[in-house]
Amino acid sequence: MTFAEDVLAKLFTSEQSPFEPLVQEPLRRTRRDRSDFQLWKKAGVAQELSRLFALASYLKRNSIRCSVNVHLLSSDMADAFSVSCSDSIDPKSFQHYFDYLRERILIQGYLPHRSEREISDRVLYVETIERHTFQIPQYEDEKGRTGQLYGNLYLELTRVNDRPSYFKLMATHHAAEGHCPHLPFGLLLKRILV
Repeated sequence: MTFAEDVLAKLFTSEQSPFEPLVQEPLRRTRRDRSDFQLWKKAGVAQELSRLFALASYLKRNSIRCSVNVHLLSSDMADAFSVSCSDSIDPKSFQHYFDYLRERILIQGYLPHRSEREISDRVLYVETIERHTFQIPQYEDEKGRTGQLYGNLYLELTRVNDRPSYFKLMATHHAAEGHCPHLPFGLLLKRILV
């Protein structure tokens, strides 16, 4: 069965699960997308959005309302930071910022693991999730414990009907004795939101 036949079969079958993606593929940017991204970075938009998101995060932690919709999660096993794409943010800039965060995470010492795109029919809308997962470089501390930097990192961009809805950065942590304590998630945010 060809790729097109596979997609068509999934679209028009009555047995399609609403939770199963119609398309699951590697995430690759076109040459044009990469060129536009480089121009966008040179224009300094990344730094403007970083300042905006860092300020919104600070305000959220201090229970102060802000026009940027930021969500923060912190638990024993995971931390997350999420930003919704508001009408005041250009959708293409939001997409580029997602790619910019990927670059910033790699600068922190993480290794790229997988980049993929899933497209799902949610009946009332089409949802597209672009996802990057990162590997922690292999190292041990002086006590022989496995290092984990900030934890396992996942970066996702969710689109609804091809319009960016929100991105999410999540870190999950190992609590086992054989692992070093993870570095604070807030420190990661300070280092990548620049």
